[in-house]
Amino acid sequence: MPSWFAEGVAQYNRRELGYDSWDAHRDMILRMYALDNNLLSWNEMAVFGKTSLGNESSYNSGFAFVRYIGERYGDDKLEAISRNLASLTALTIDGAIEGAIGKSGSDLYDEWKESVRTDYASRTAEMKNSLVQGETIADVGFGNFYPAFSPDGKKLAYVSNKDADYFSLSSLYLYDPASKTERLLKSGVRSSFSWSPDGGEIYYSKISRHNEHWSDLSDLYVFNIEKGEETRITRDCARVRLLFRRTERGSPALREATER
Repeated sequence: MPSWFAEGVAQYNRRELGYDSWDAHRDMILRMYALDNNLLSWNEMAVFGKTSLGNESSYNSGFAFVRYIGERYGDDKLEAISRNLASLTALTIDGAIEGAIGKSGSDLYDEWKESVRTDYASRTAEMKNSLVQGETIADVGFGNFYPAFSPDGKKLAYVSNKDADYFSLSSLYLYDPASKTERLLKSGVRSSFSWSPDGGEIYYSKISRHNEHWSDLSDLYVFNIEKGEETRITRDCARVRLLFRRTERGSPALREATER
C-alpha cells in the first residue's frame, strides 16, 4: 500500500465523520506545486524518504487525491480499493484501483493531476494579470519563516533550515537590506521570535531536555547581536507553570517559592 493512499484514507476516511479538514495551508502547498508544474509524480507520492516537506507532501497530495476519488467516484470506491489491496494476489495499487474504478492507478493519477492544474490555473488567472512580485532575499531552504524587521527597519531577522533536510535543523539569520548580506546568528532556533525595543537583542524559545526528568521543555532565550552571545532566561519553564498551578490554592510561602 503506497503512503499516499494509506495516509490519504486515514485523513479523509468518510466526509461525514470530519476526521480531518482541507485547510488553507494544505491548499497553499498543493496549489504552489500545481502552479509551478512540480506536483509529486505517481511514484514519488508512493514513498517517503524525502525532506520533511517532501514527506508531508505525500500526506498532502494523498489527502487531495483520496478526496478526488471519493467526490468523483464515490466513497464506496475507496472501500473497494482497500478490499482489493487485501487480496493475496494484489501486488500493486494500480490493479486494486483498476478493479474498483475501471482504470489503472497511473491513469487515474493523470486525470487527477490535470484536474488540479486546471482548477488552480482557472482560480488564479485574474490574479496573474495584476501580479506584483517582490525581491527574493532568501531562496535557500524550503523553510524560511517568521521574517521581522528590527525596530529601526534597518535589519531583517528570520528563521531558515537552509540546506538541511528538516525544519527542526533551522537557525536564526540576520539580513542587511542595504548591503544585501546576511549572517548566522544562532543555530538550533526554529521558533518565532521578538526584537527588543532597541533592536540590540532577539528573544526566542528553544526546546531542551536539560532537566532532571529529561523531558522536552520550552524555555526562553535572548541573543545579544553585538556581543554574539546567547543567554538562557528560564529553566524548565513548562514545569514551573505546572507547579504554580498546583500550588495556587496552597500556602502563600509555597506559592512565593514557586514564583521565585
